[in-house]
Amino acid sequence: MREALTQHEVSTPYERGWSELSNGELLDAAEGEGFALRVTTDSNLRYQQNLGHRRLAIVVLSSTSWPRIQRAIAPVVVAARQSVDKYAYLATPSETAENDYNLNIPRYVDTFDEEEEIDLKAVRAEREKLKAELAKLEEEMAVYLKEPGYE
Repeated sequence: MREALTQHEVSTPYERGWSELSNGELLDAAEGEGFALRVTTDSNLRYQQNLGHRRLAIVVLSSTSWPRIQRAIAPVVVAARQSVDKYAYLATPSETAENDYNLNIPRYVDTFDEEEEIDLKAVRAEREKLKAELAKLEEEMAVYLKEPGYE
């Protein structure tokens, strides 16, 4: 992700010597160093911290899977600056306060995709056709099995 955020200073807690810090201490240290954004996969962060007074923006990734994160890098980069439909929402501090600092992704990002409508009449017709084909095959199989004496 570092390569995608070339206009930003990017570092990990380990690189900063902060790997032993608790979440609150880590956020304090990041804000103290002037960081504007924290990218994390810790979806429980909102339960562990009072985020209302934070100046630091927090992007919570919905997966710890690196291949999935790689596919989402572009939206994360844009999310550092703005909302992206289906991927990210740049919530204001007042919005997070209105939501009781609930950072659950679905509260802010609508990832719902409308499912294609299923034509049940067509499905039923296809099923009836397949049943007829199966009956024909069963009859043919019975003939083949009858010849060697299997009935």
